[in-house]
Amino acid sequence: MANSHDESHTIDLKVEWEGELVHDQSYDLPADDPESKYLQEVTPEPTWPKETGDFTLSARSDGDSWQSVTPEDYDYPDCFAPNVMVDGLGLFGIGVLTTSKRCTDRDEYPLNGSTGNESATNGSVGNSSDIGD
Repeated sequence: MANSHDESHTIDLKVEWEGELVHDQSYDLPADDPESKYLQEVTPEPTWPKETGDFTLSARSDGDSWQSVTPEDYDYPDCFAPNVMVDGLGLFGIGVLTTSKRCTDRDEYPLNGSTGNESATNGSVGNSSDIGD
């Protein structure tokens, strides 16, 4: 999760795996530092399984409306890497990369994953997903 806004934000993040809530936590993202070349980022500790399964990632900023994404929303891509972010204007959203080094280089990006099943028909993902990074 990243914040490029000049104000801090609280992000609520939920992960539902196979119909069970496996992650439900709030994160405080500090305001962007204009002196730094890096975004203010927080990476959640994974509390979801590493095996293949159906999941939904939901997030909201500062108690506003929830936004959700699933692999089904993107036709079950080989790579599914959600990115929760507050932009420089303070707008919140969840972007998804479907082709990313984060899905193939698991040693460098341990929270990221690929679906591992190109012919998936049920929203499955393999290993773990790039939730919030």
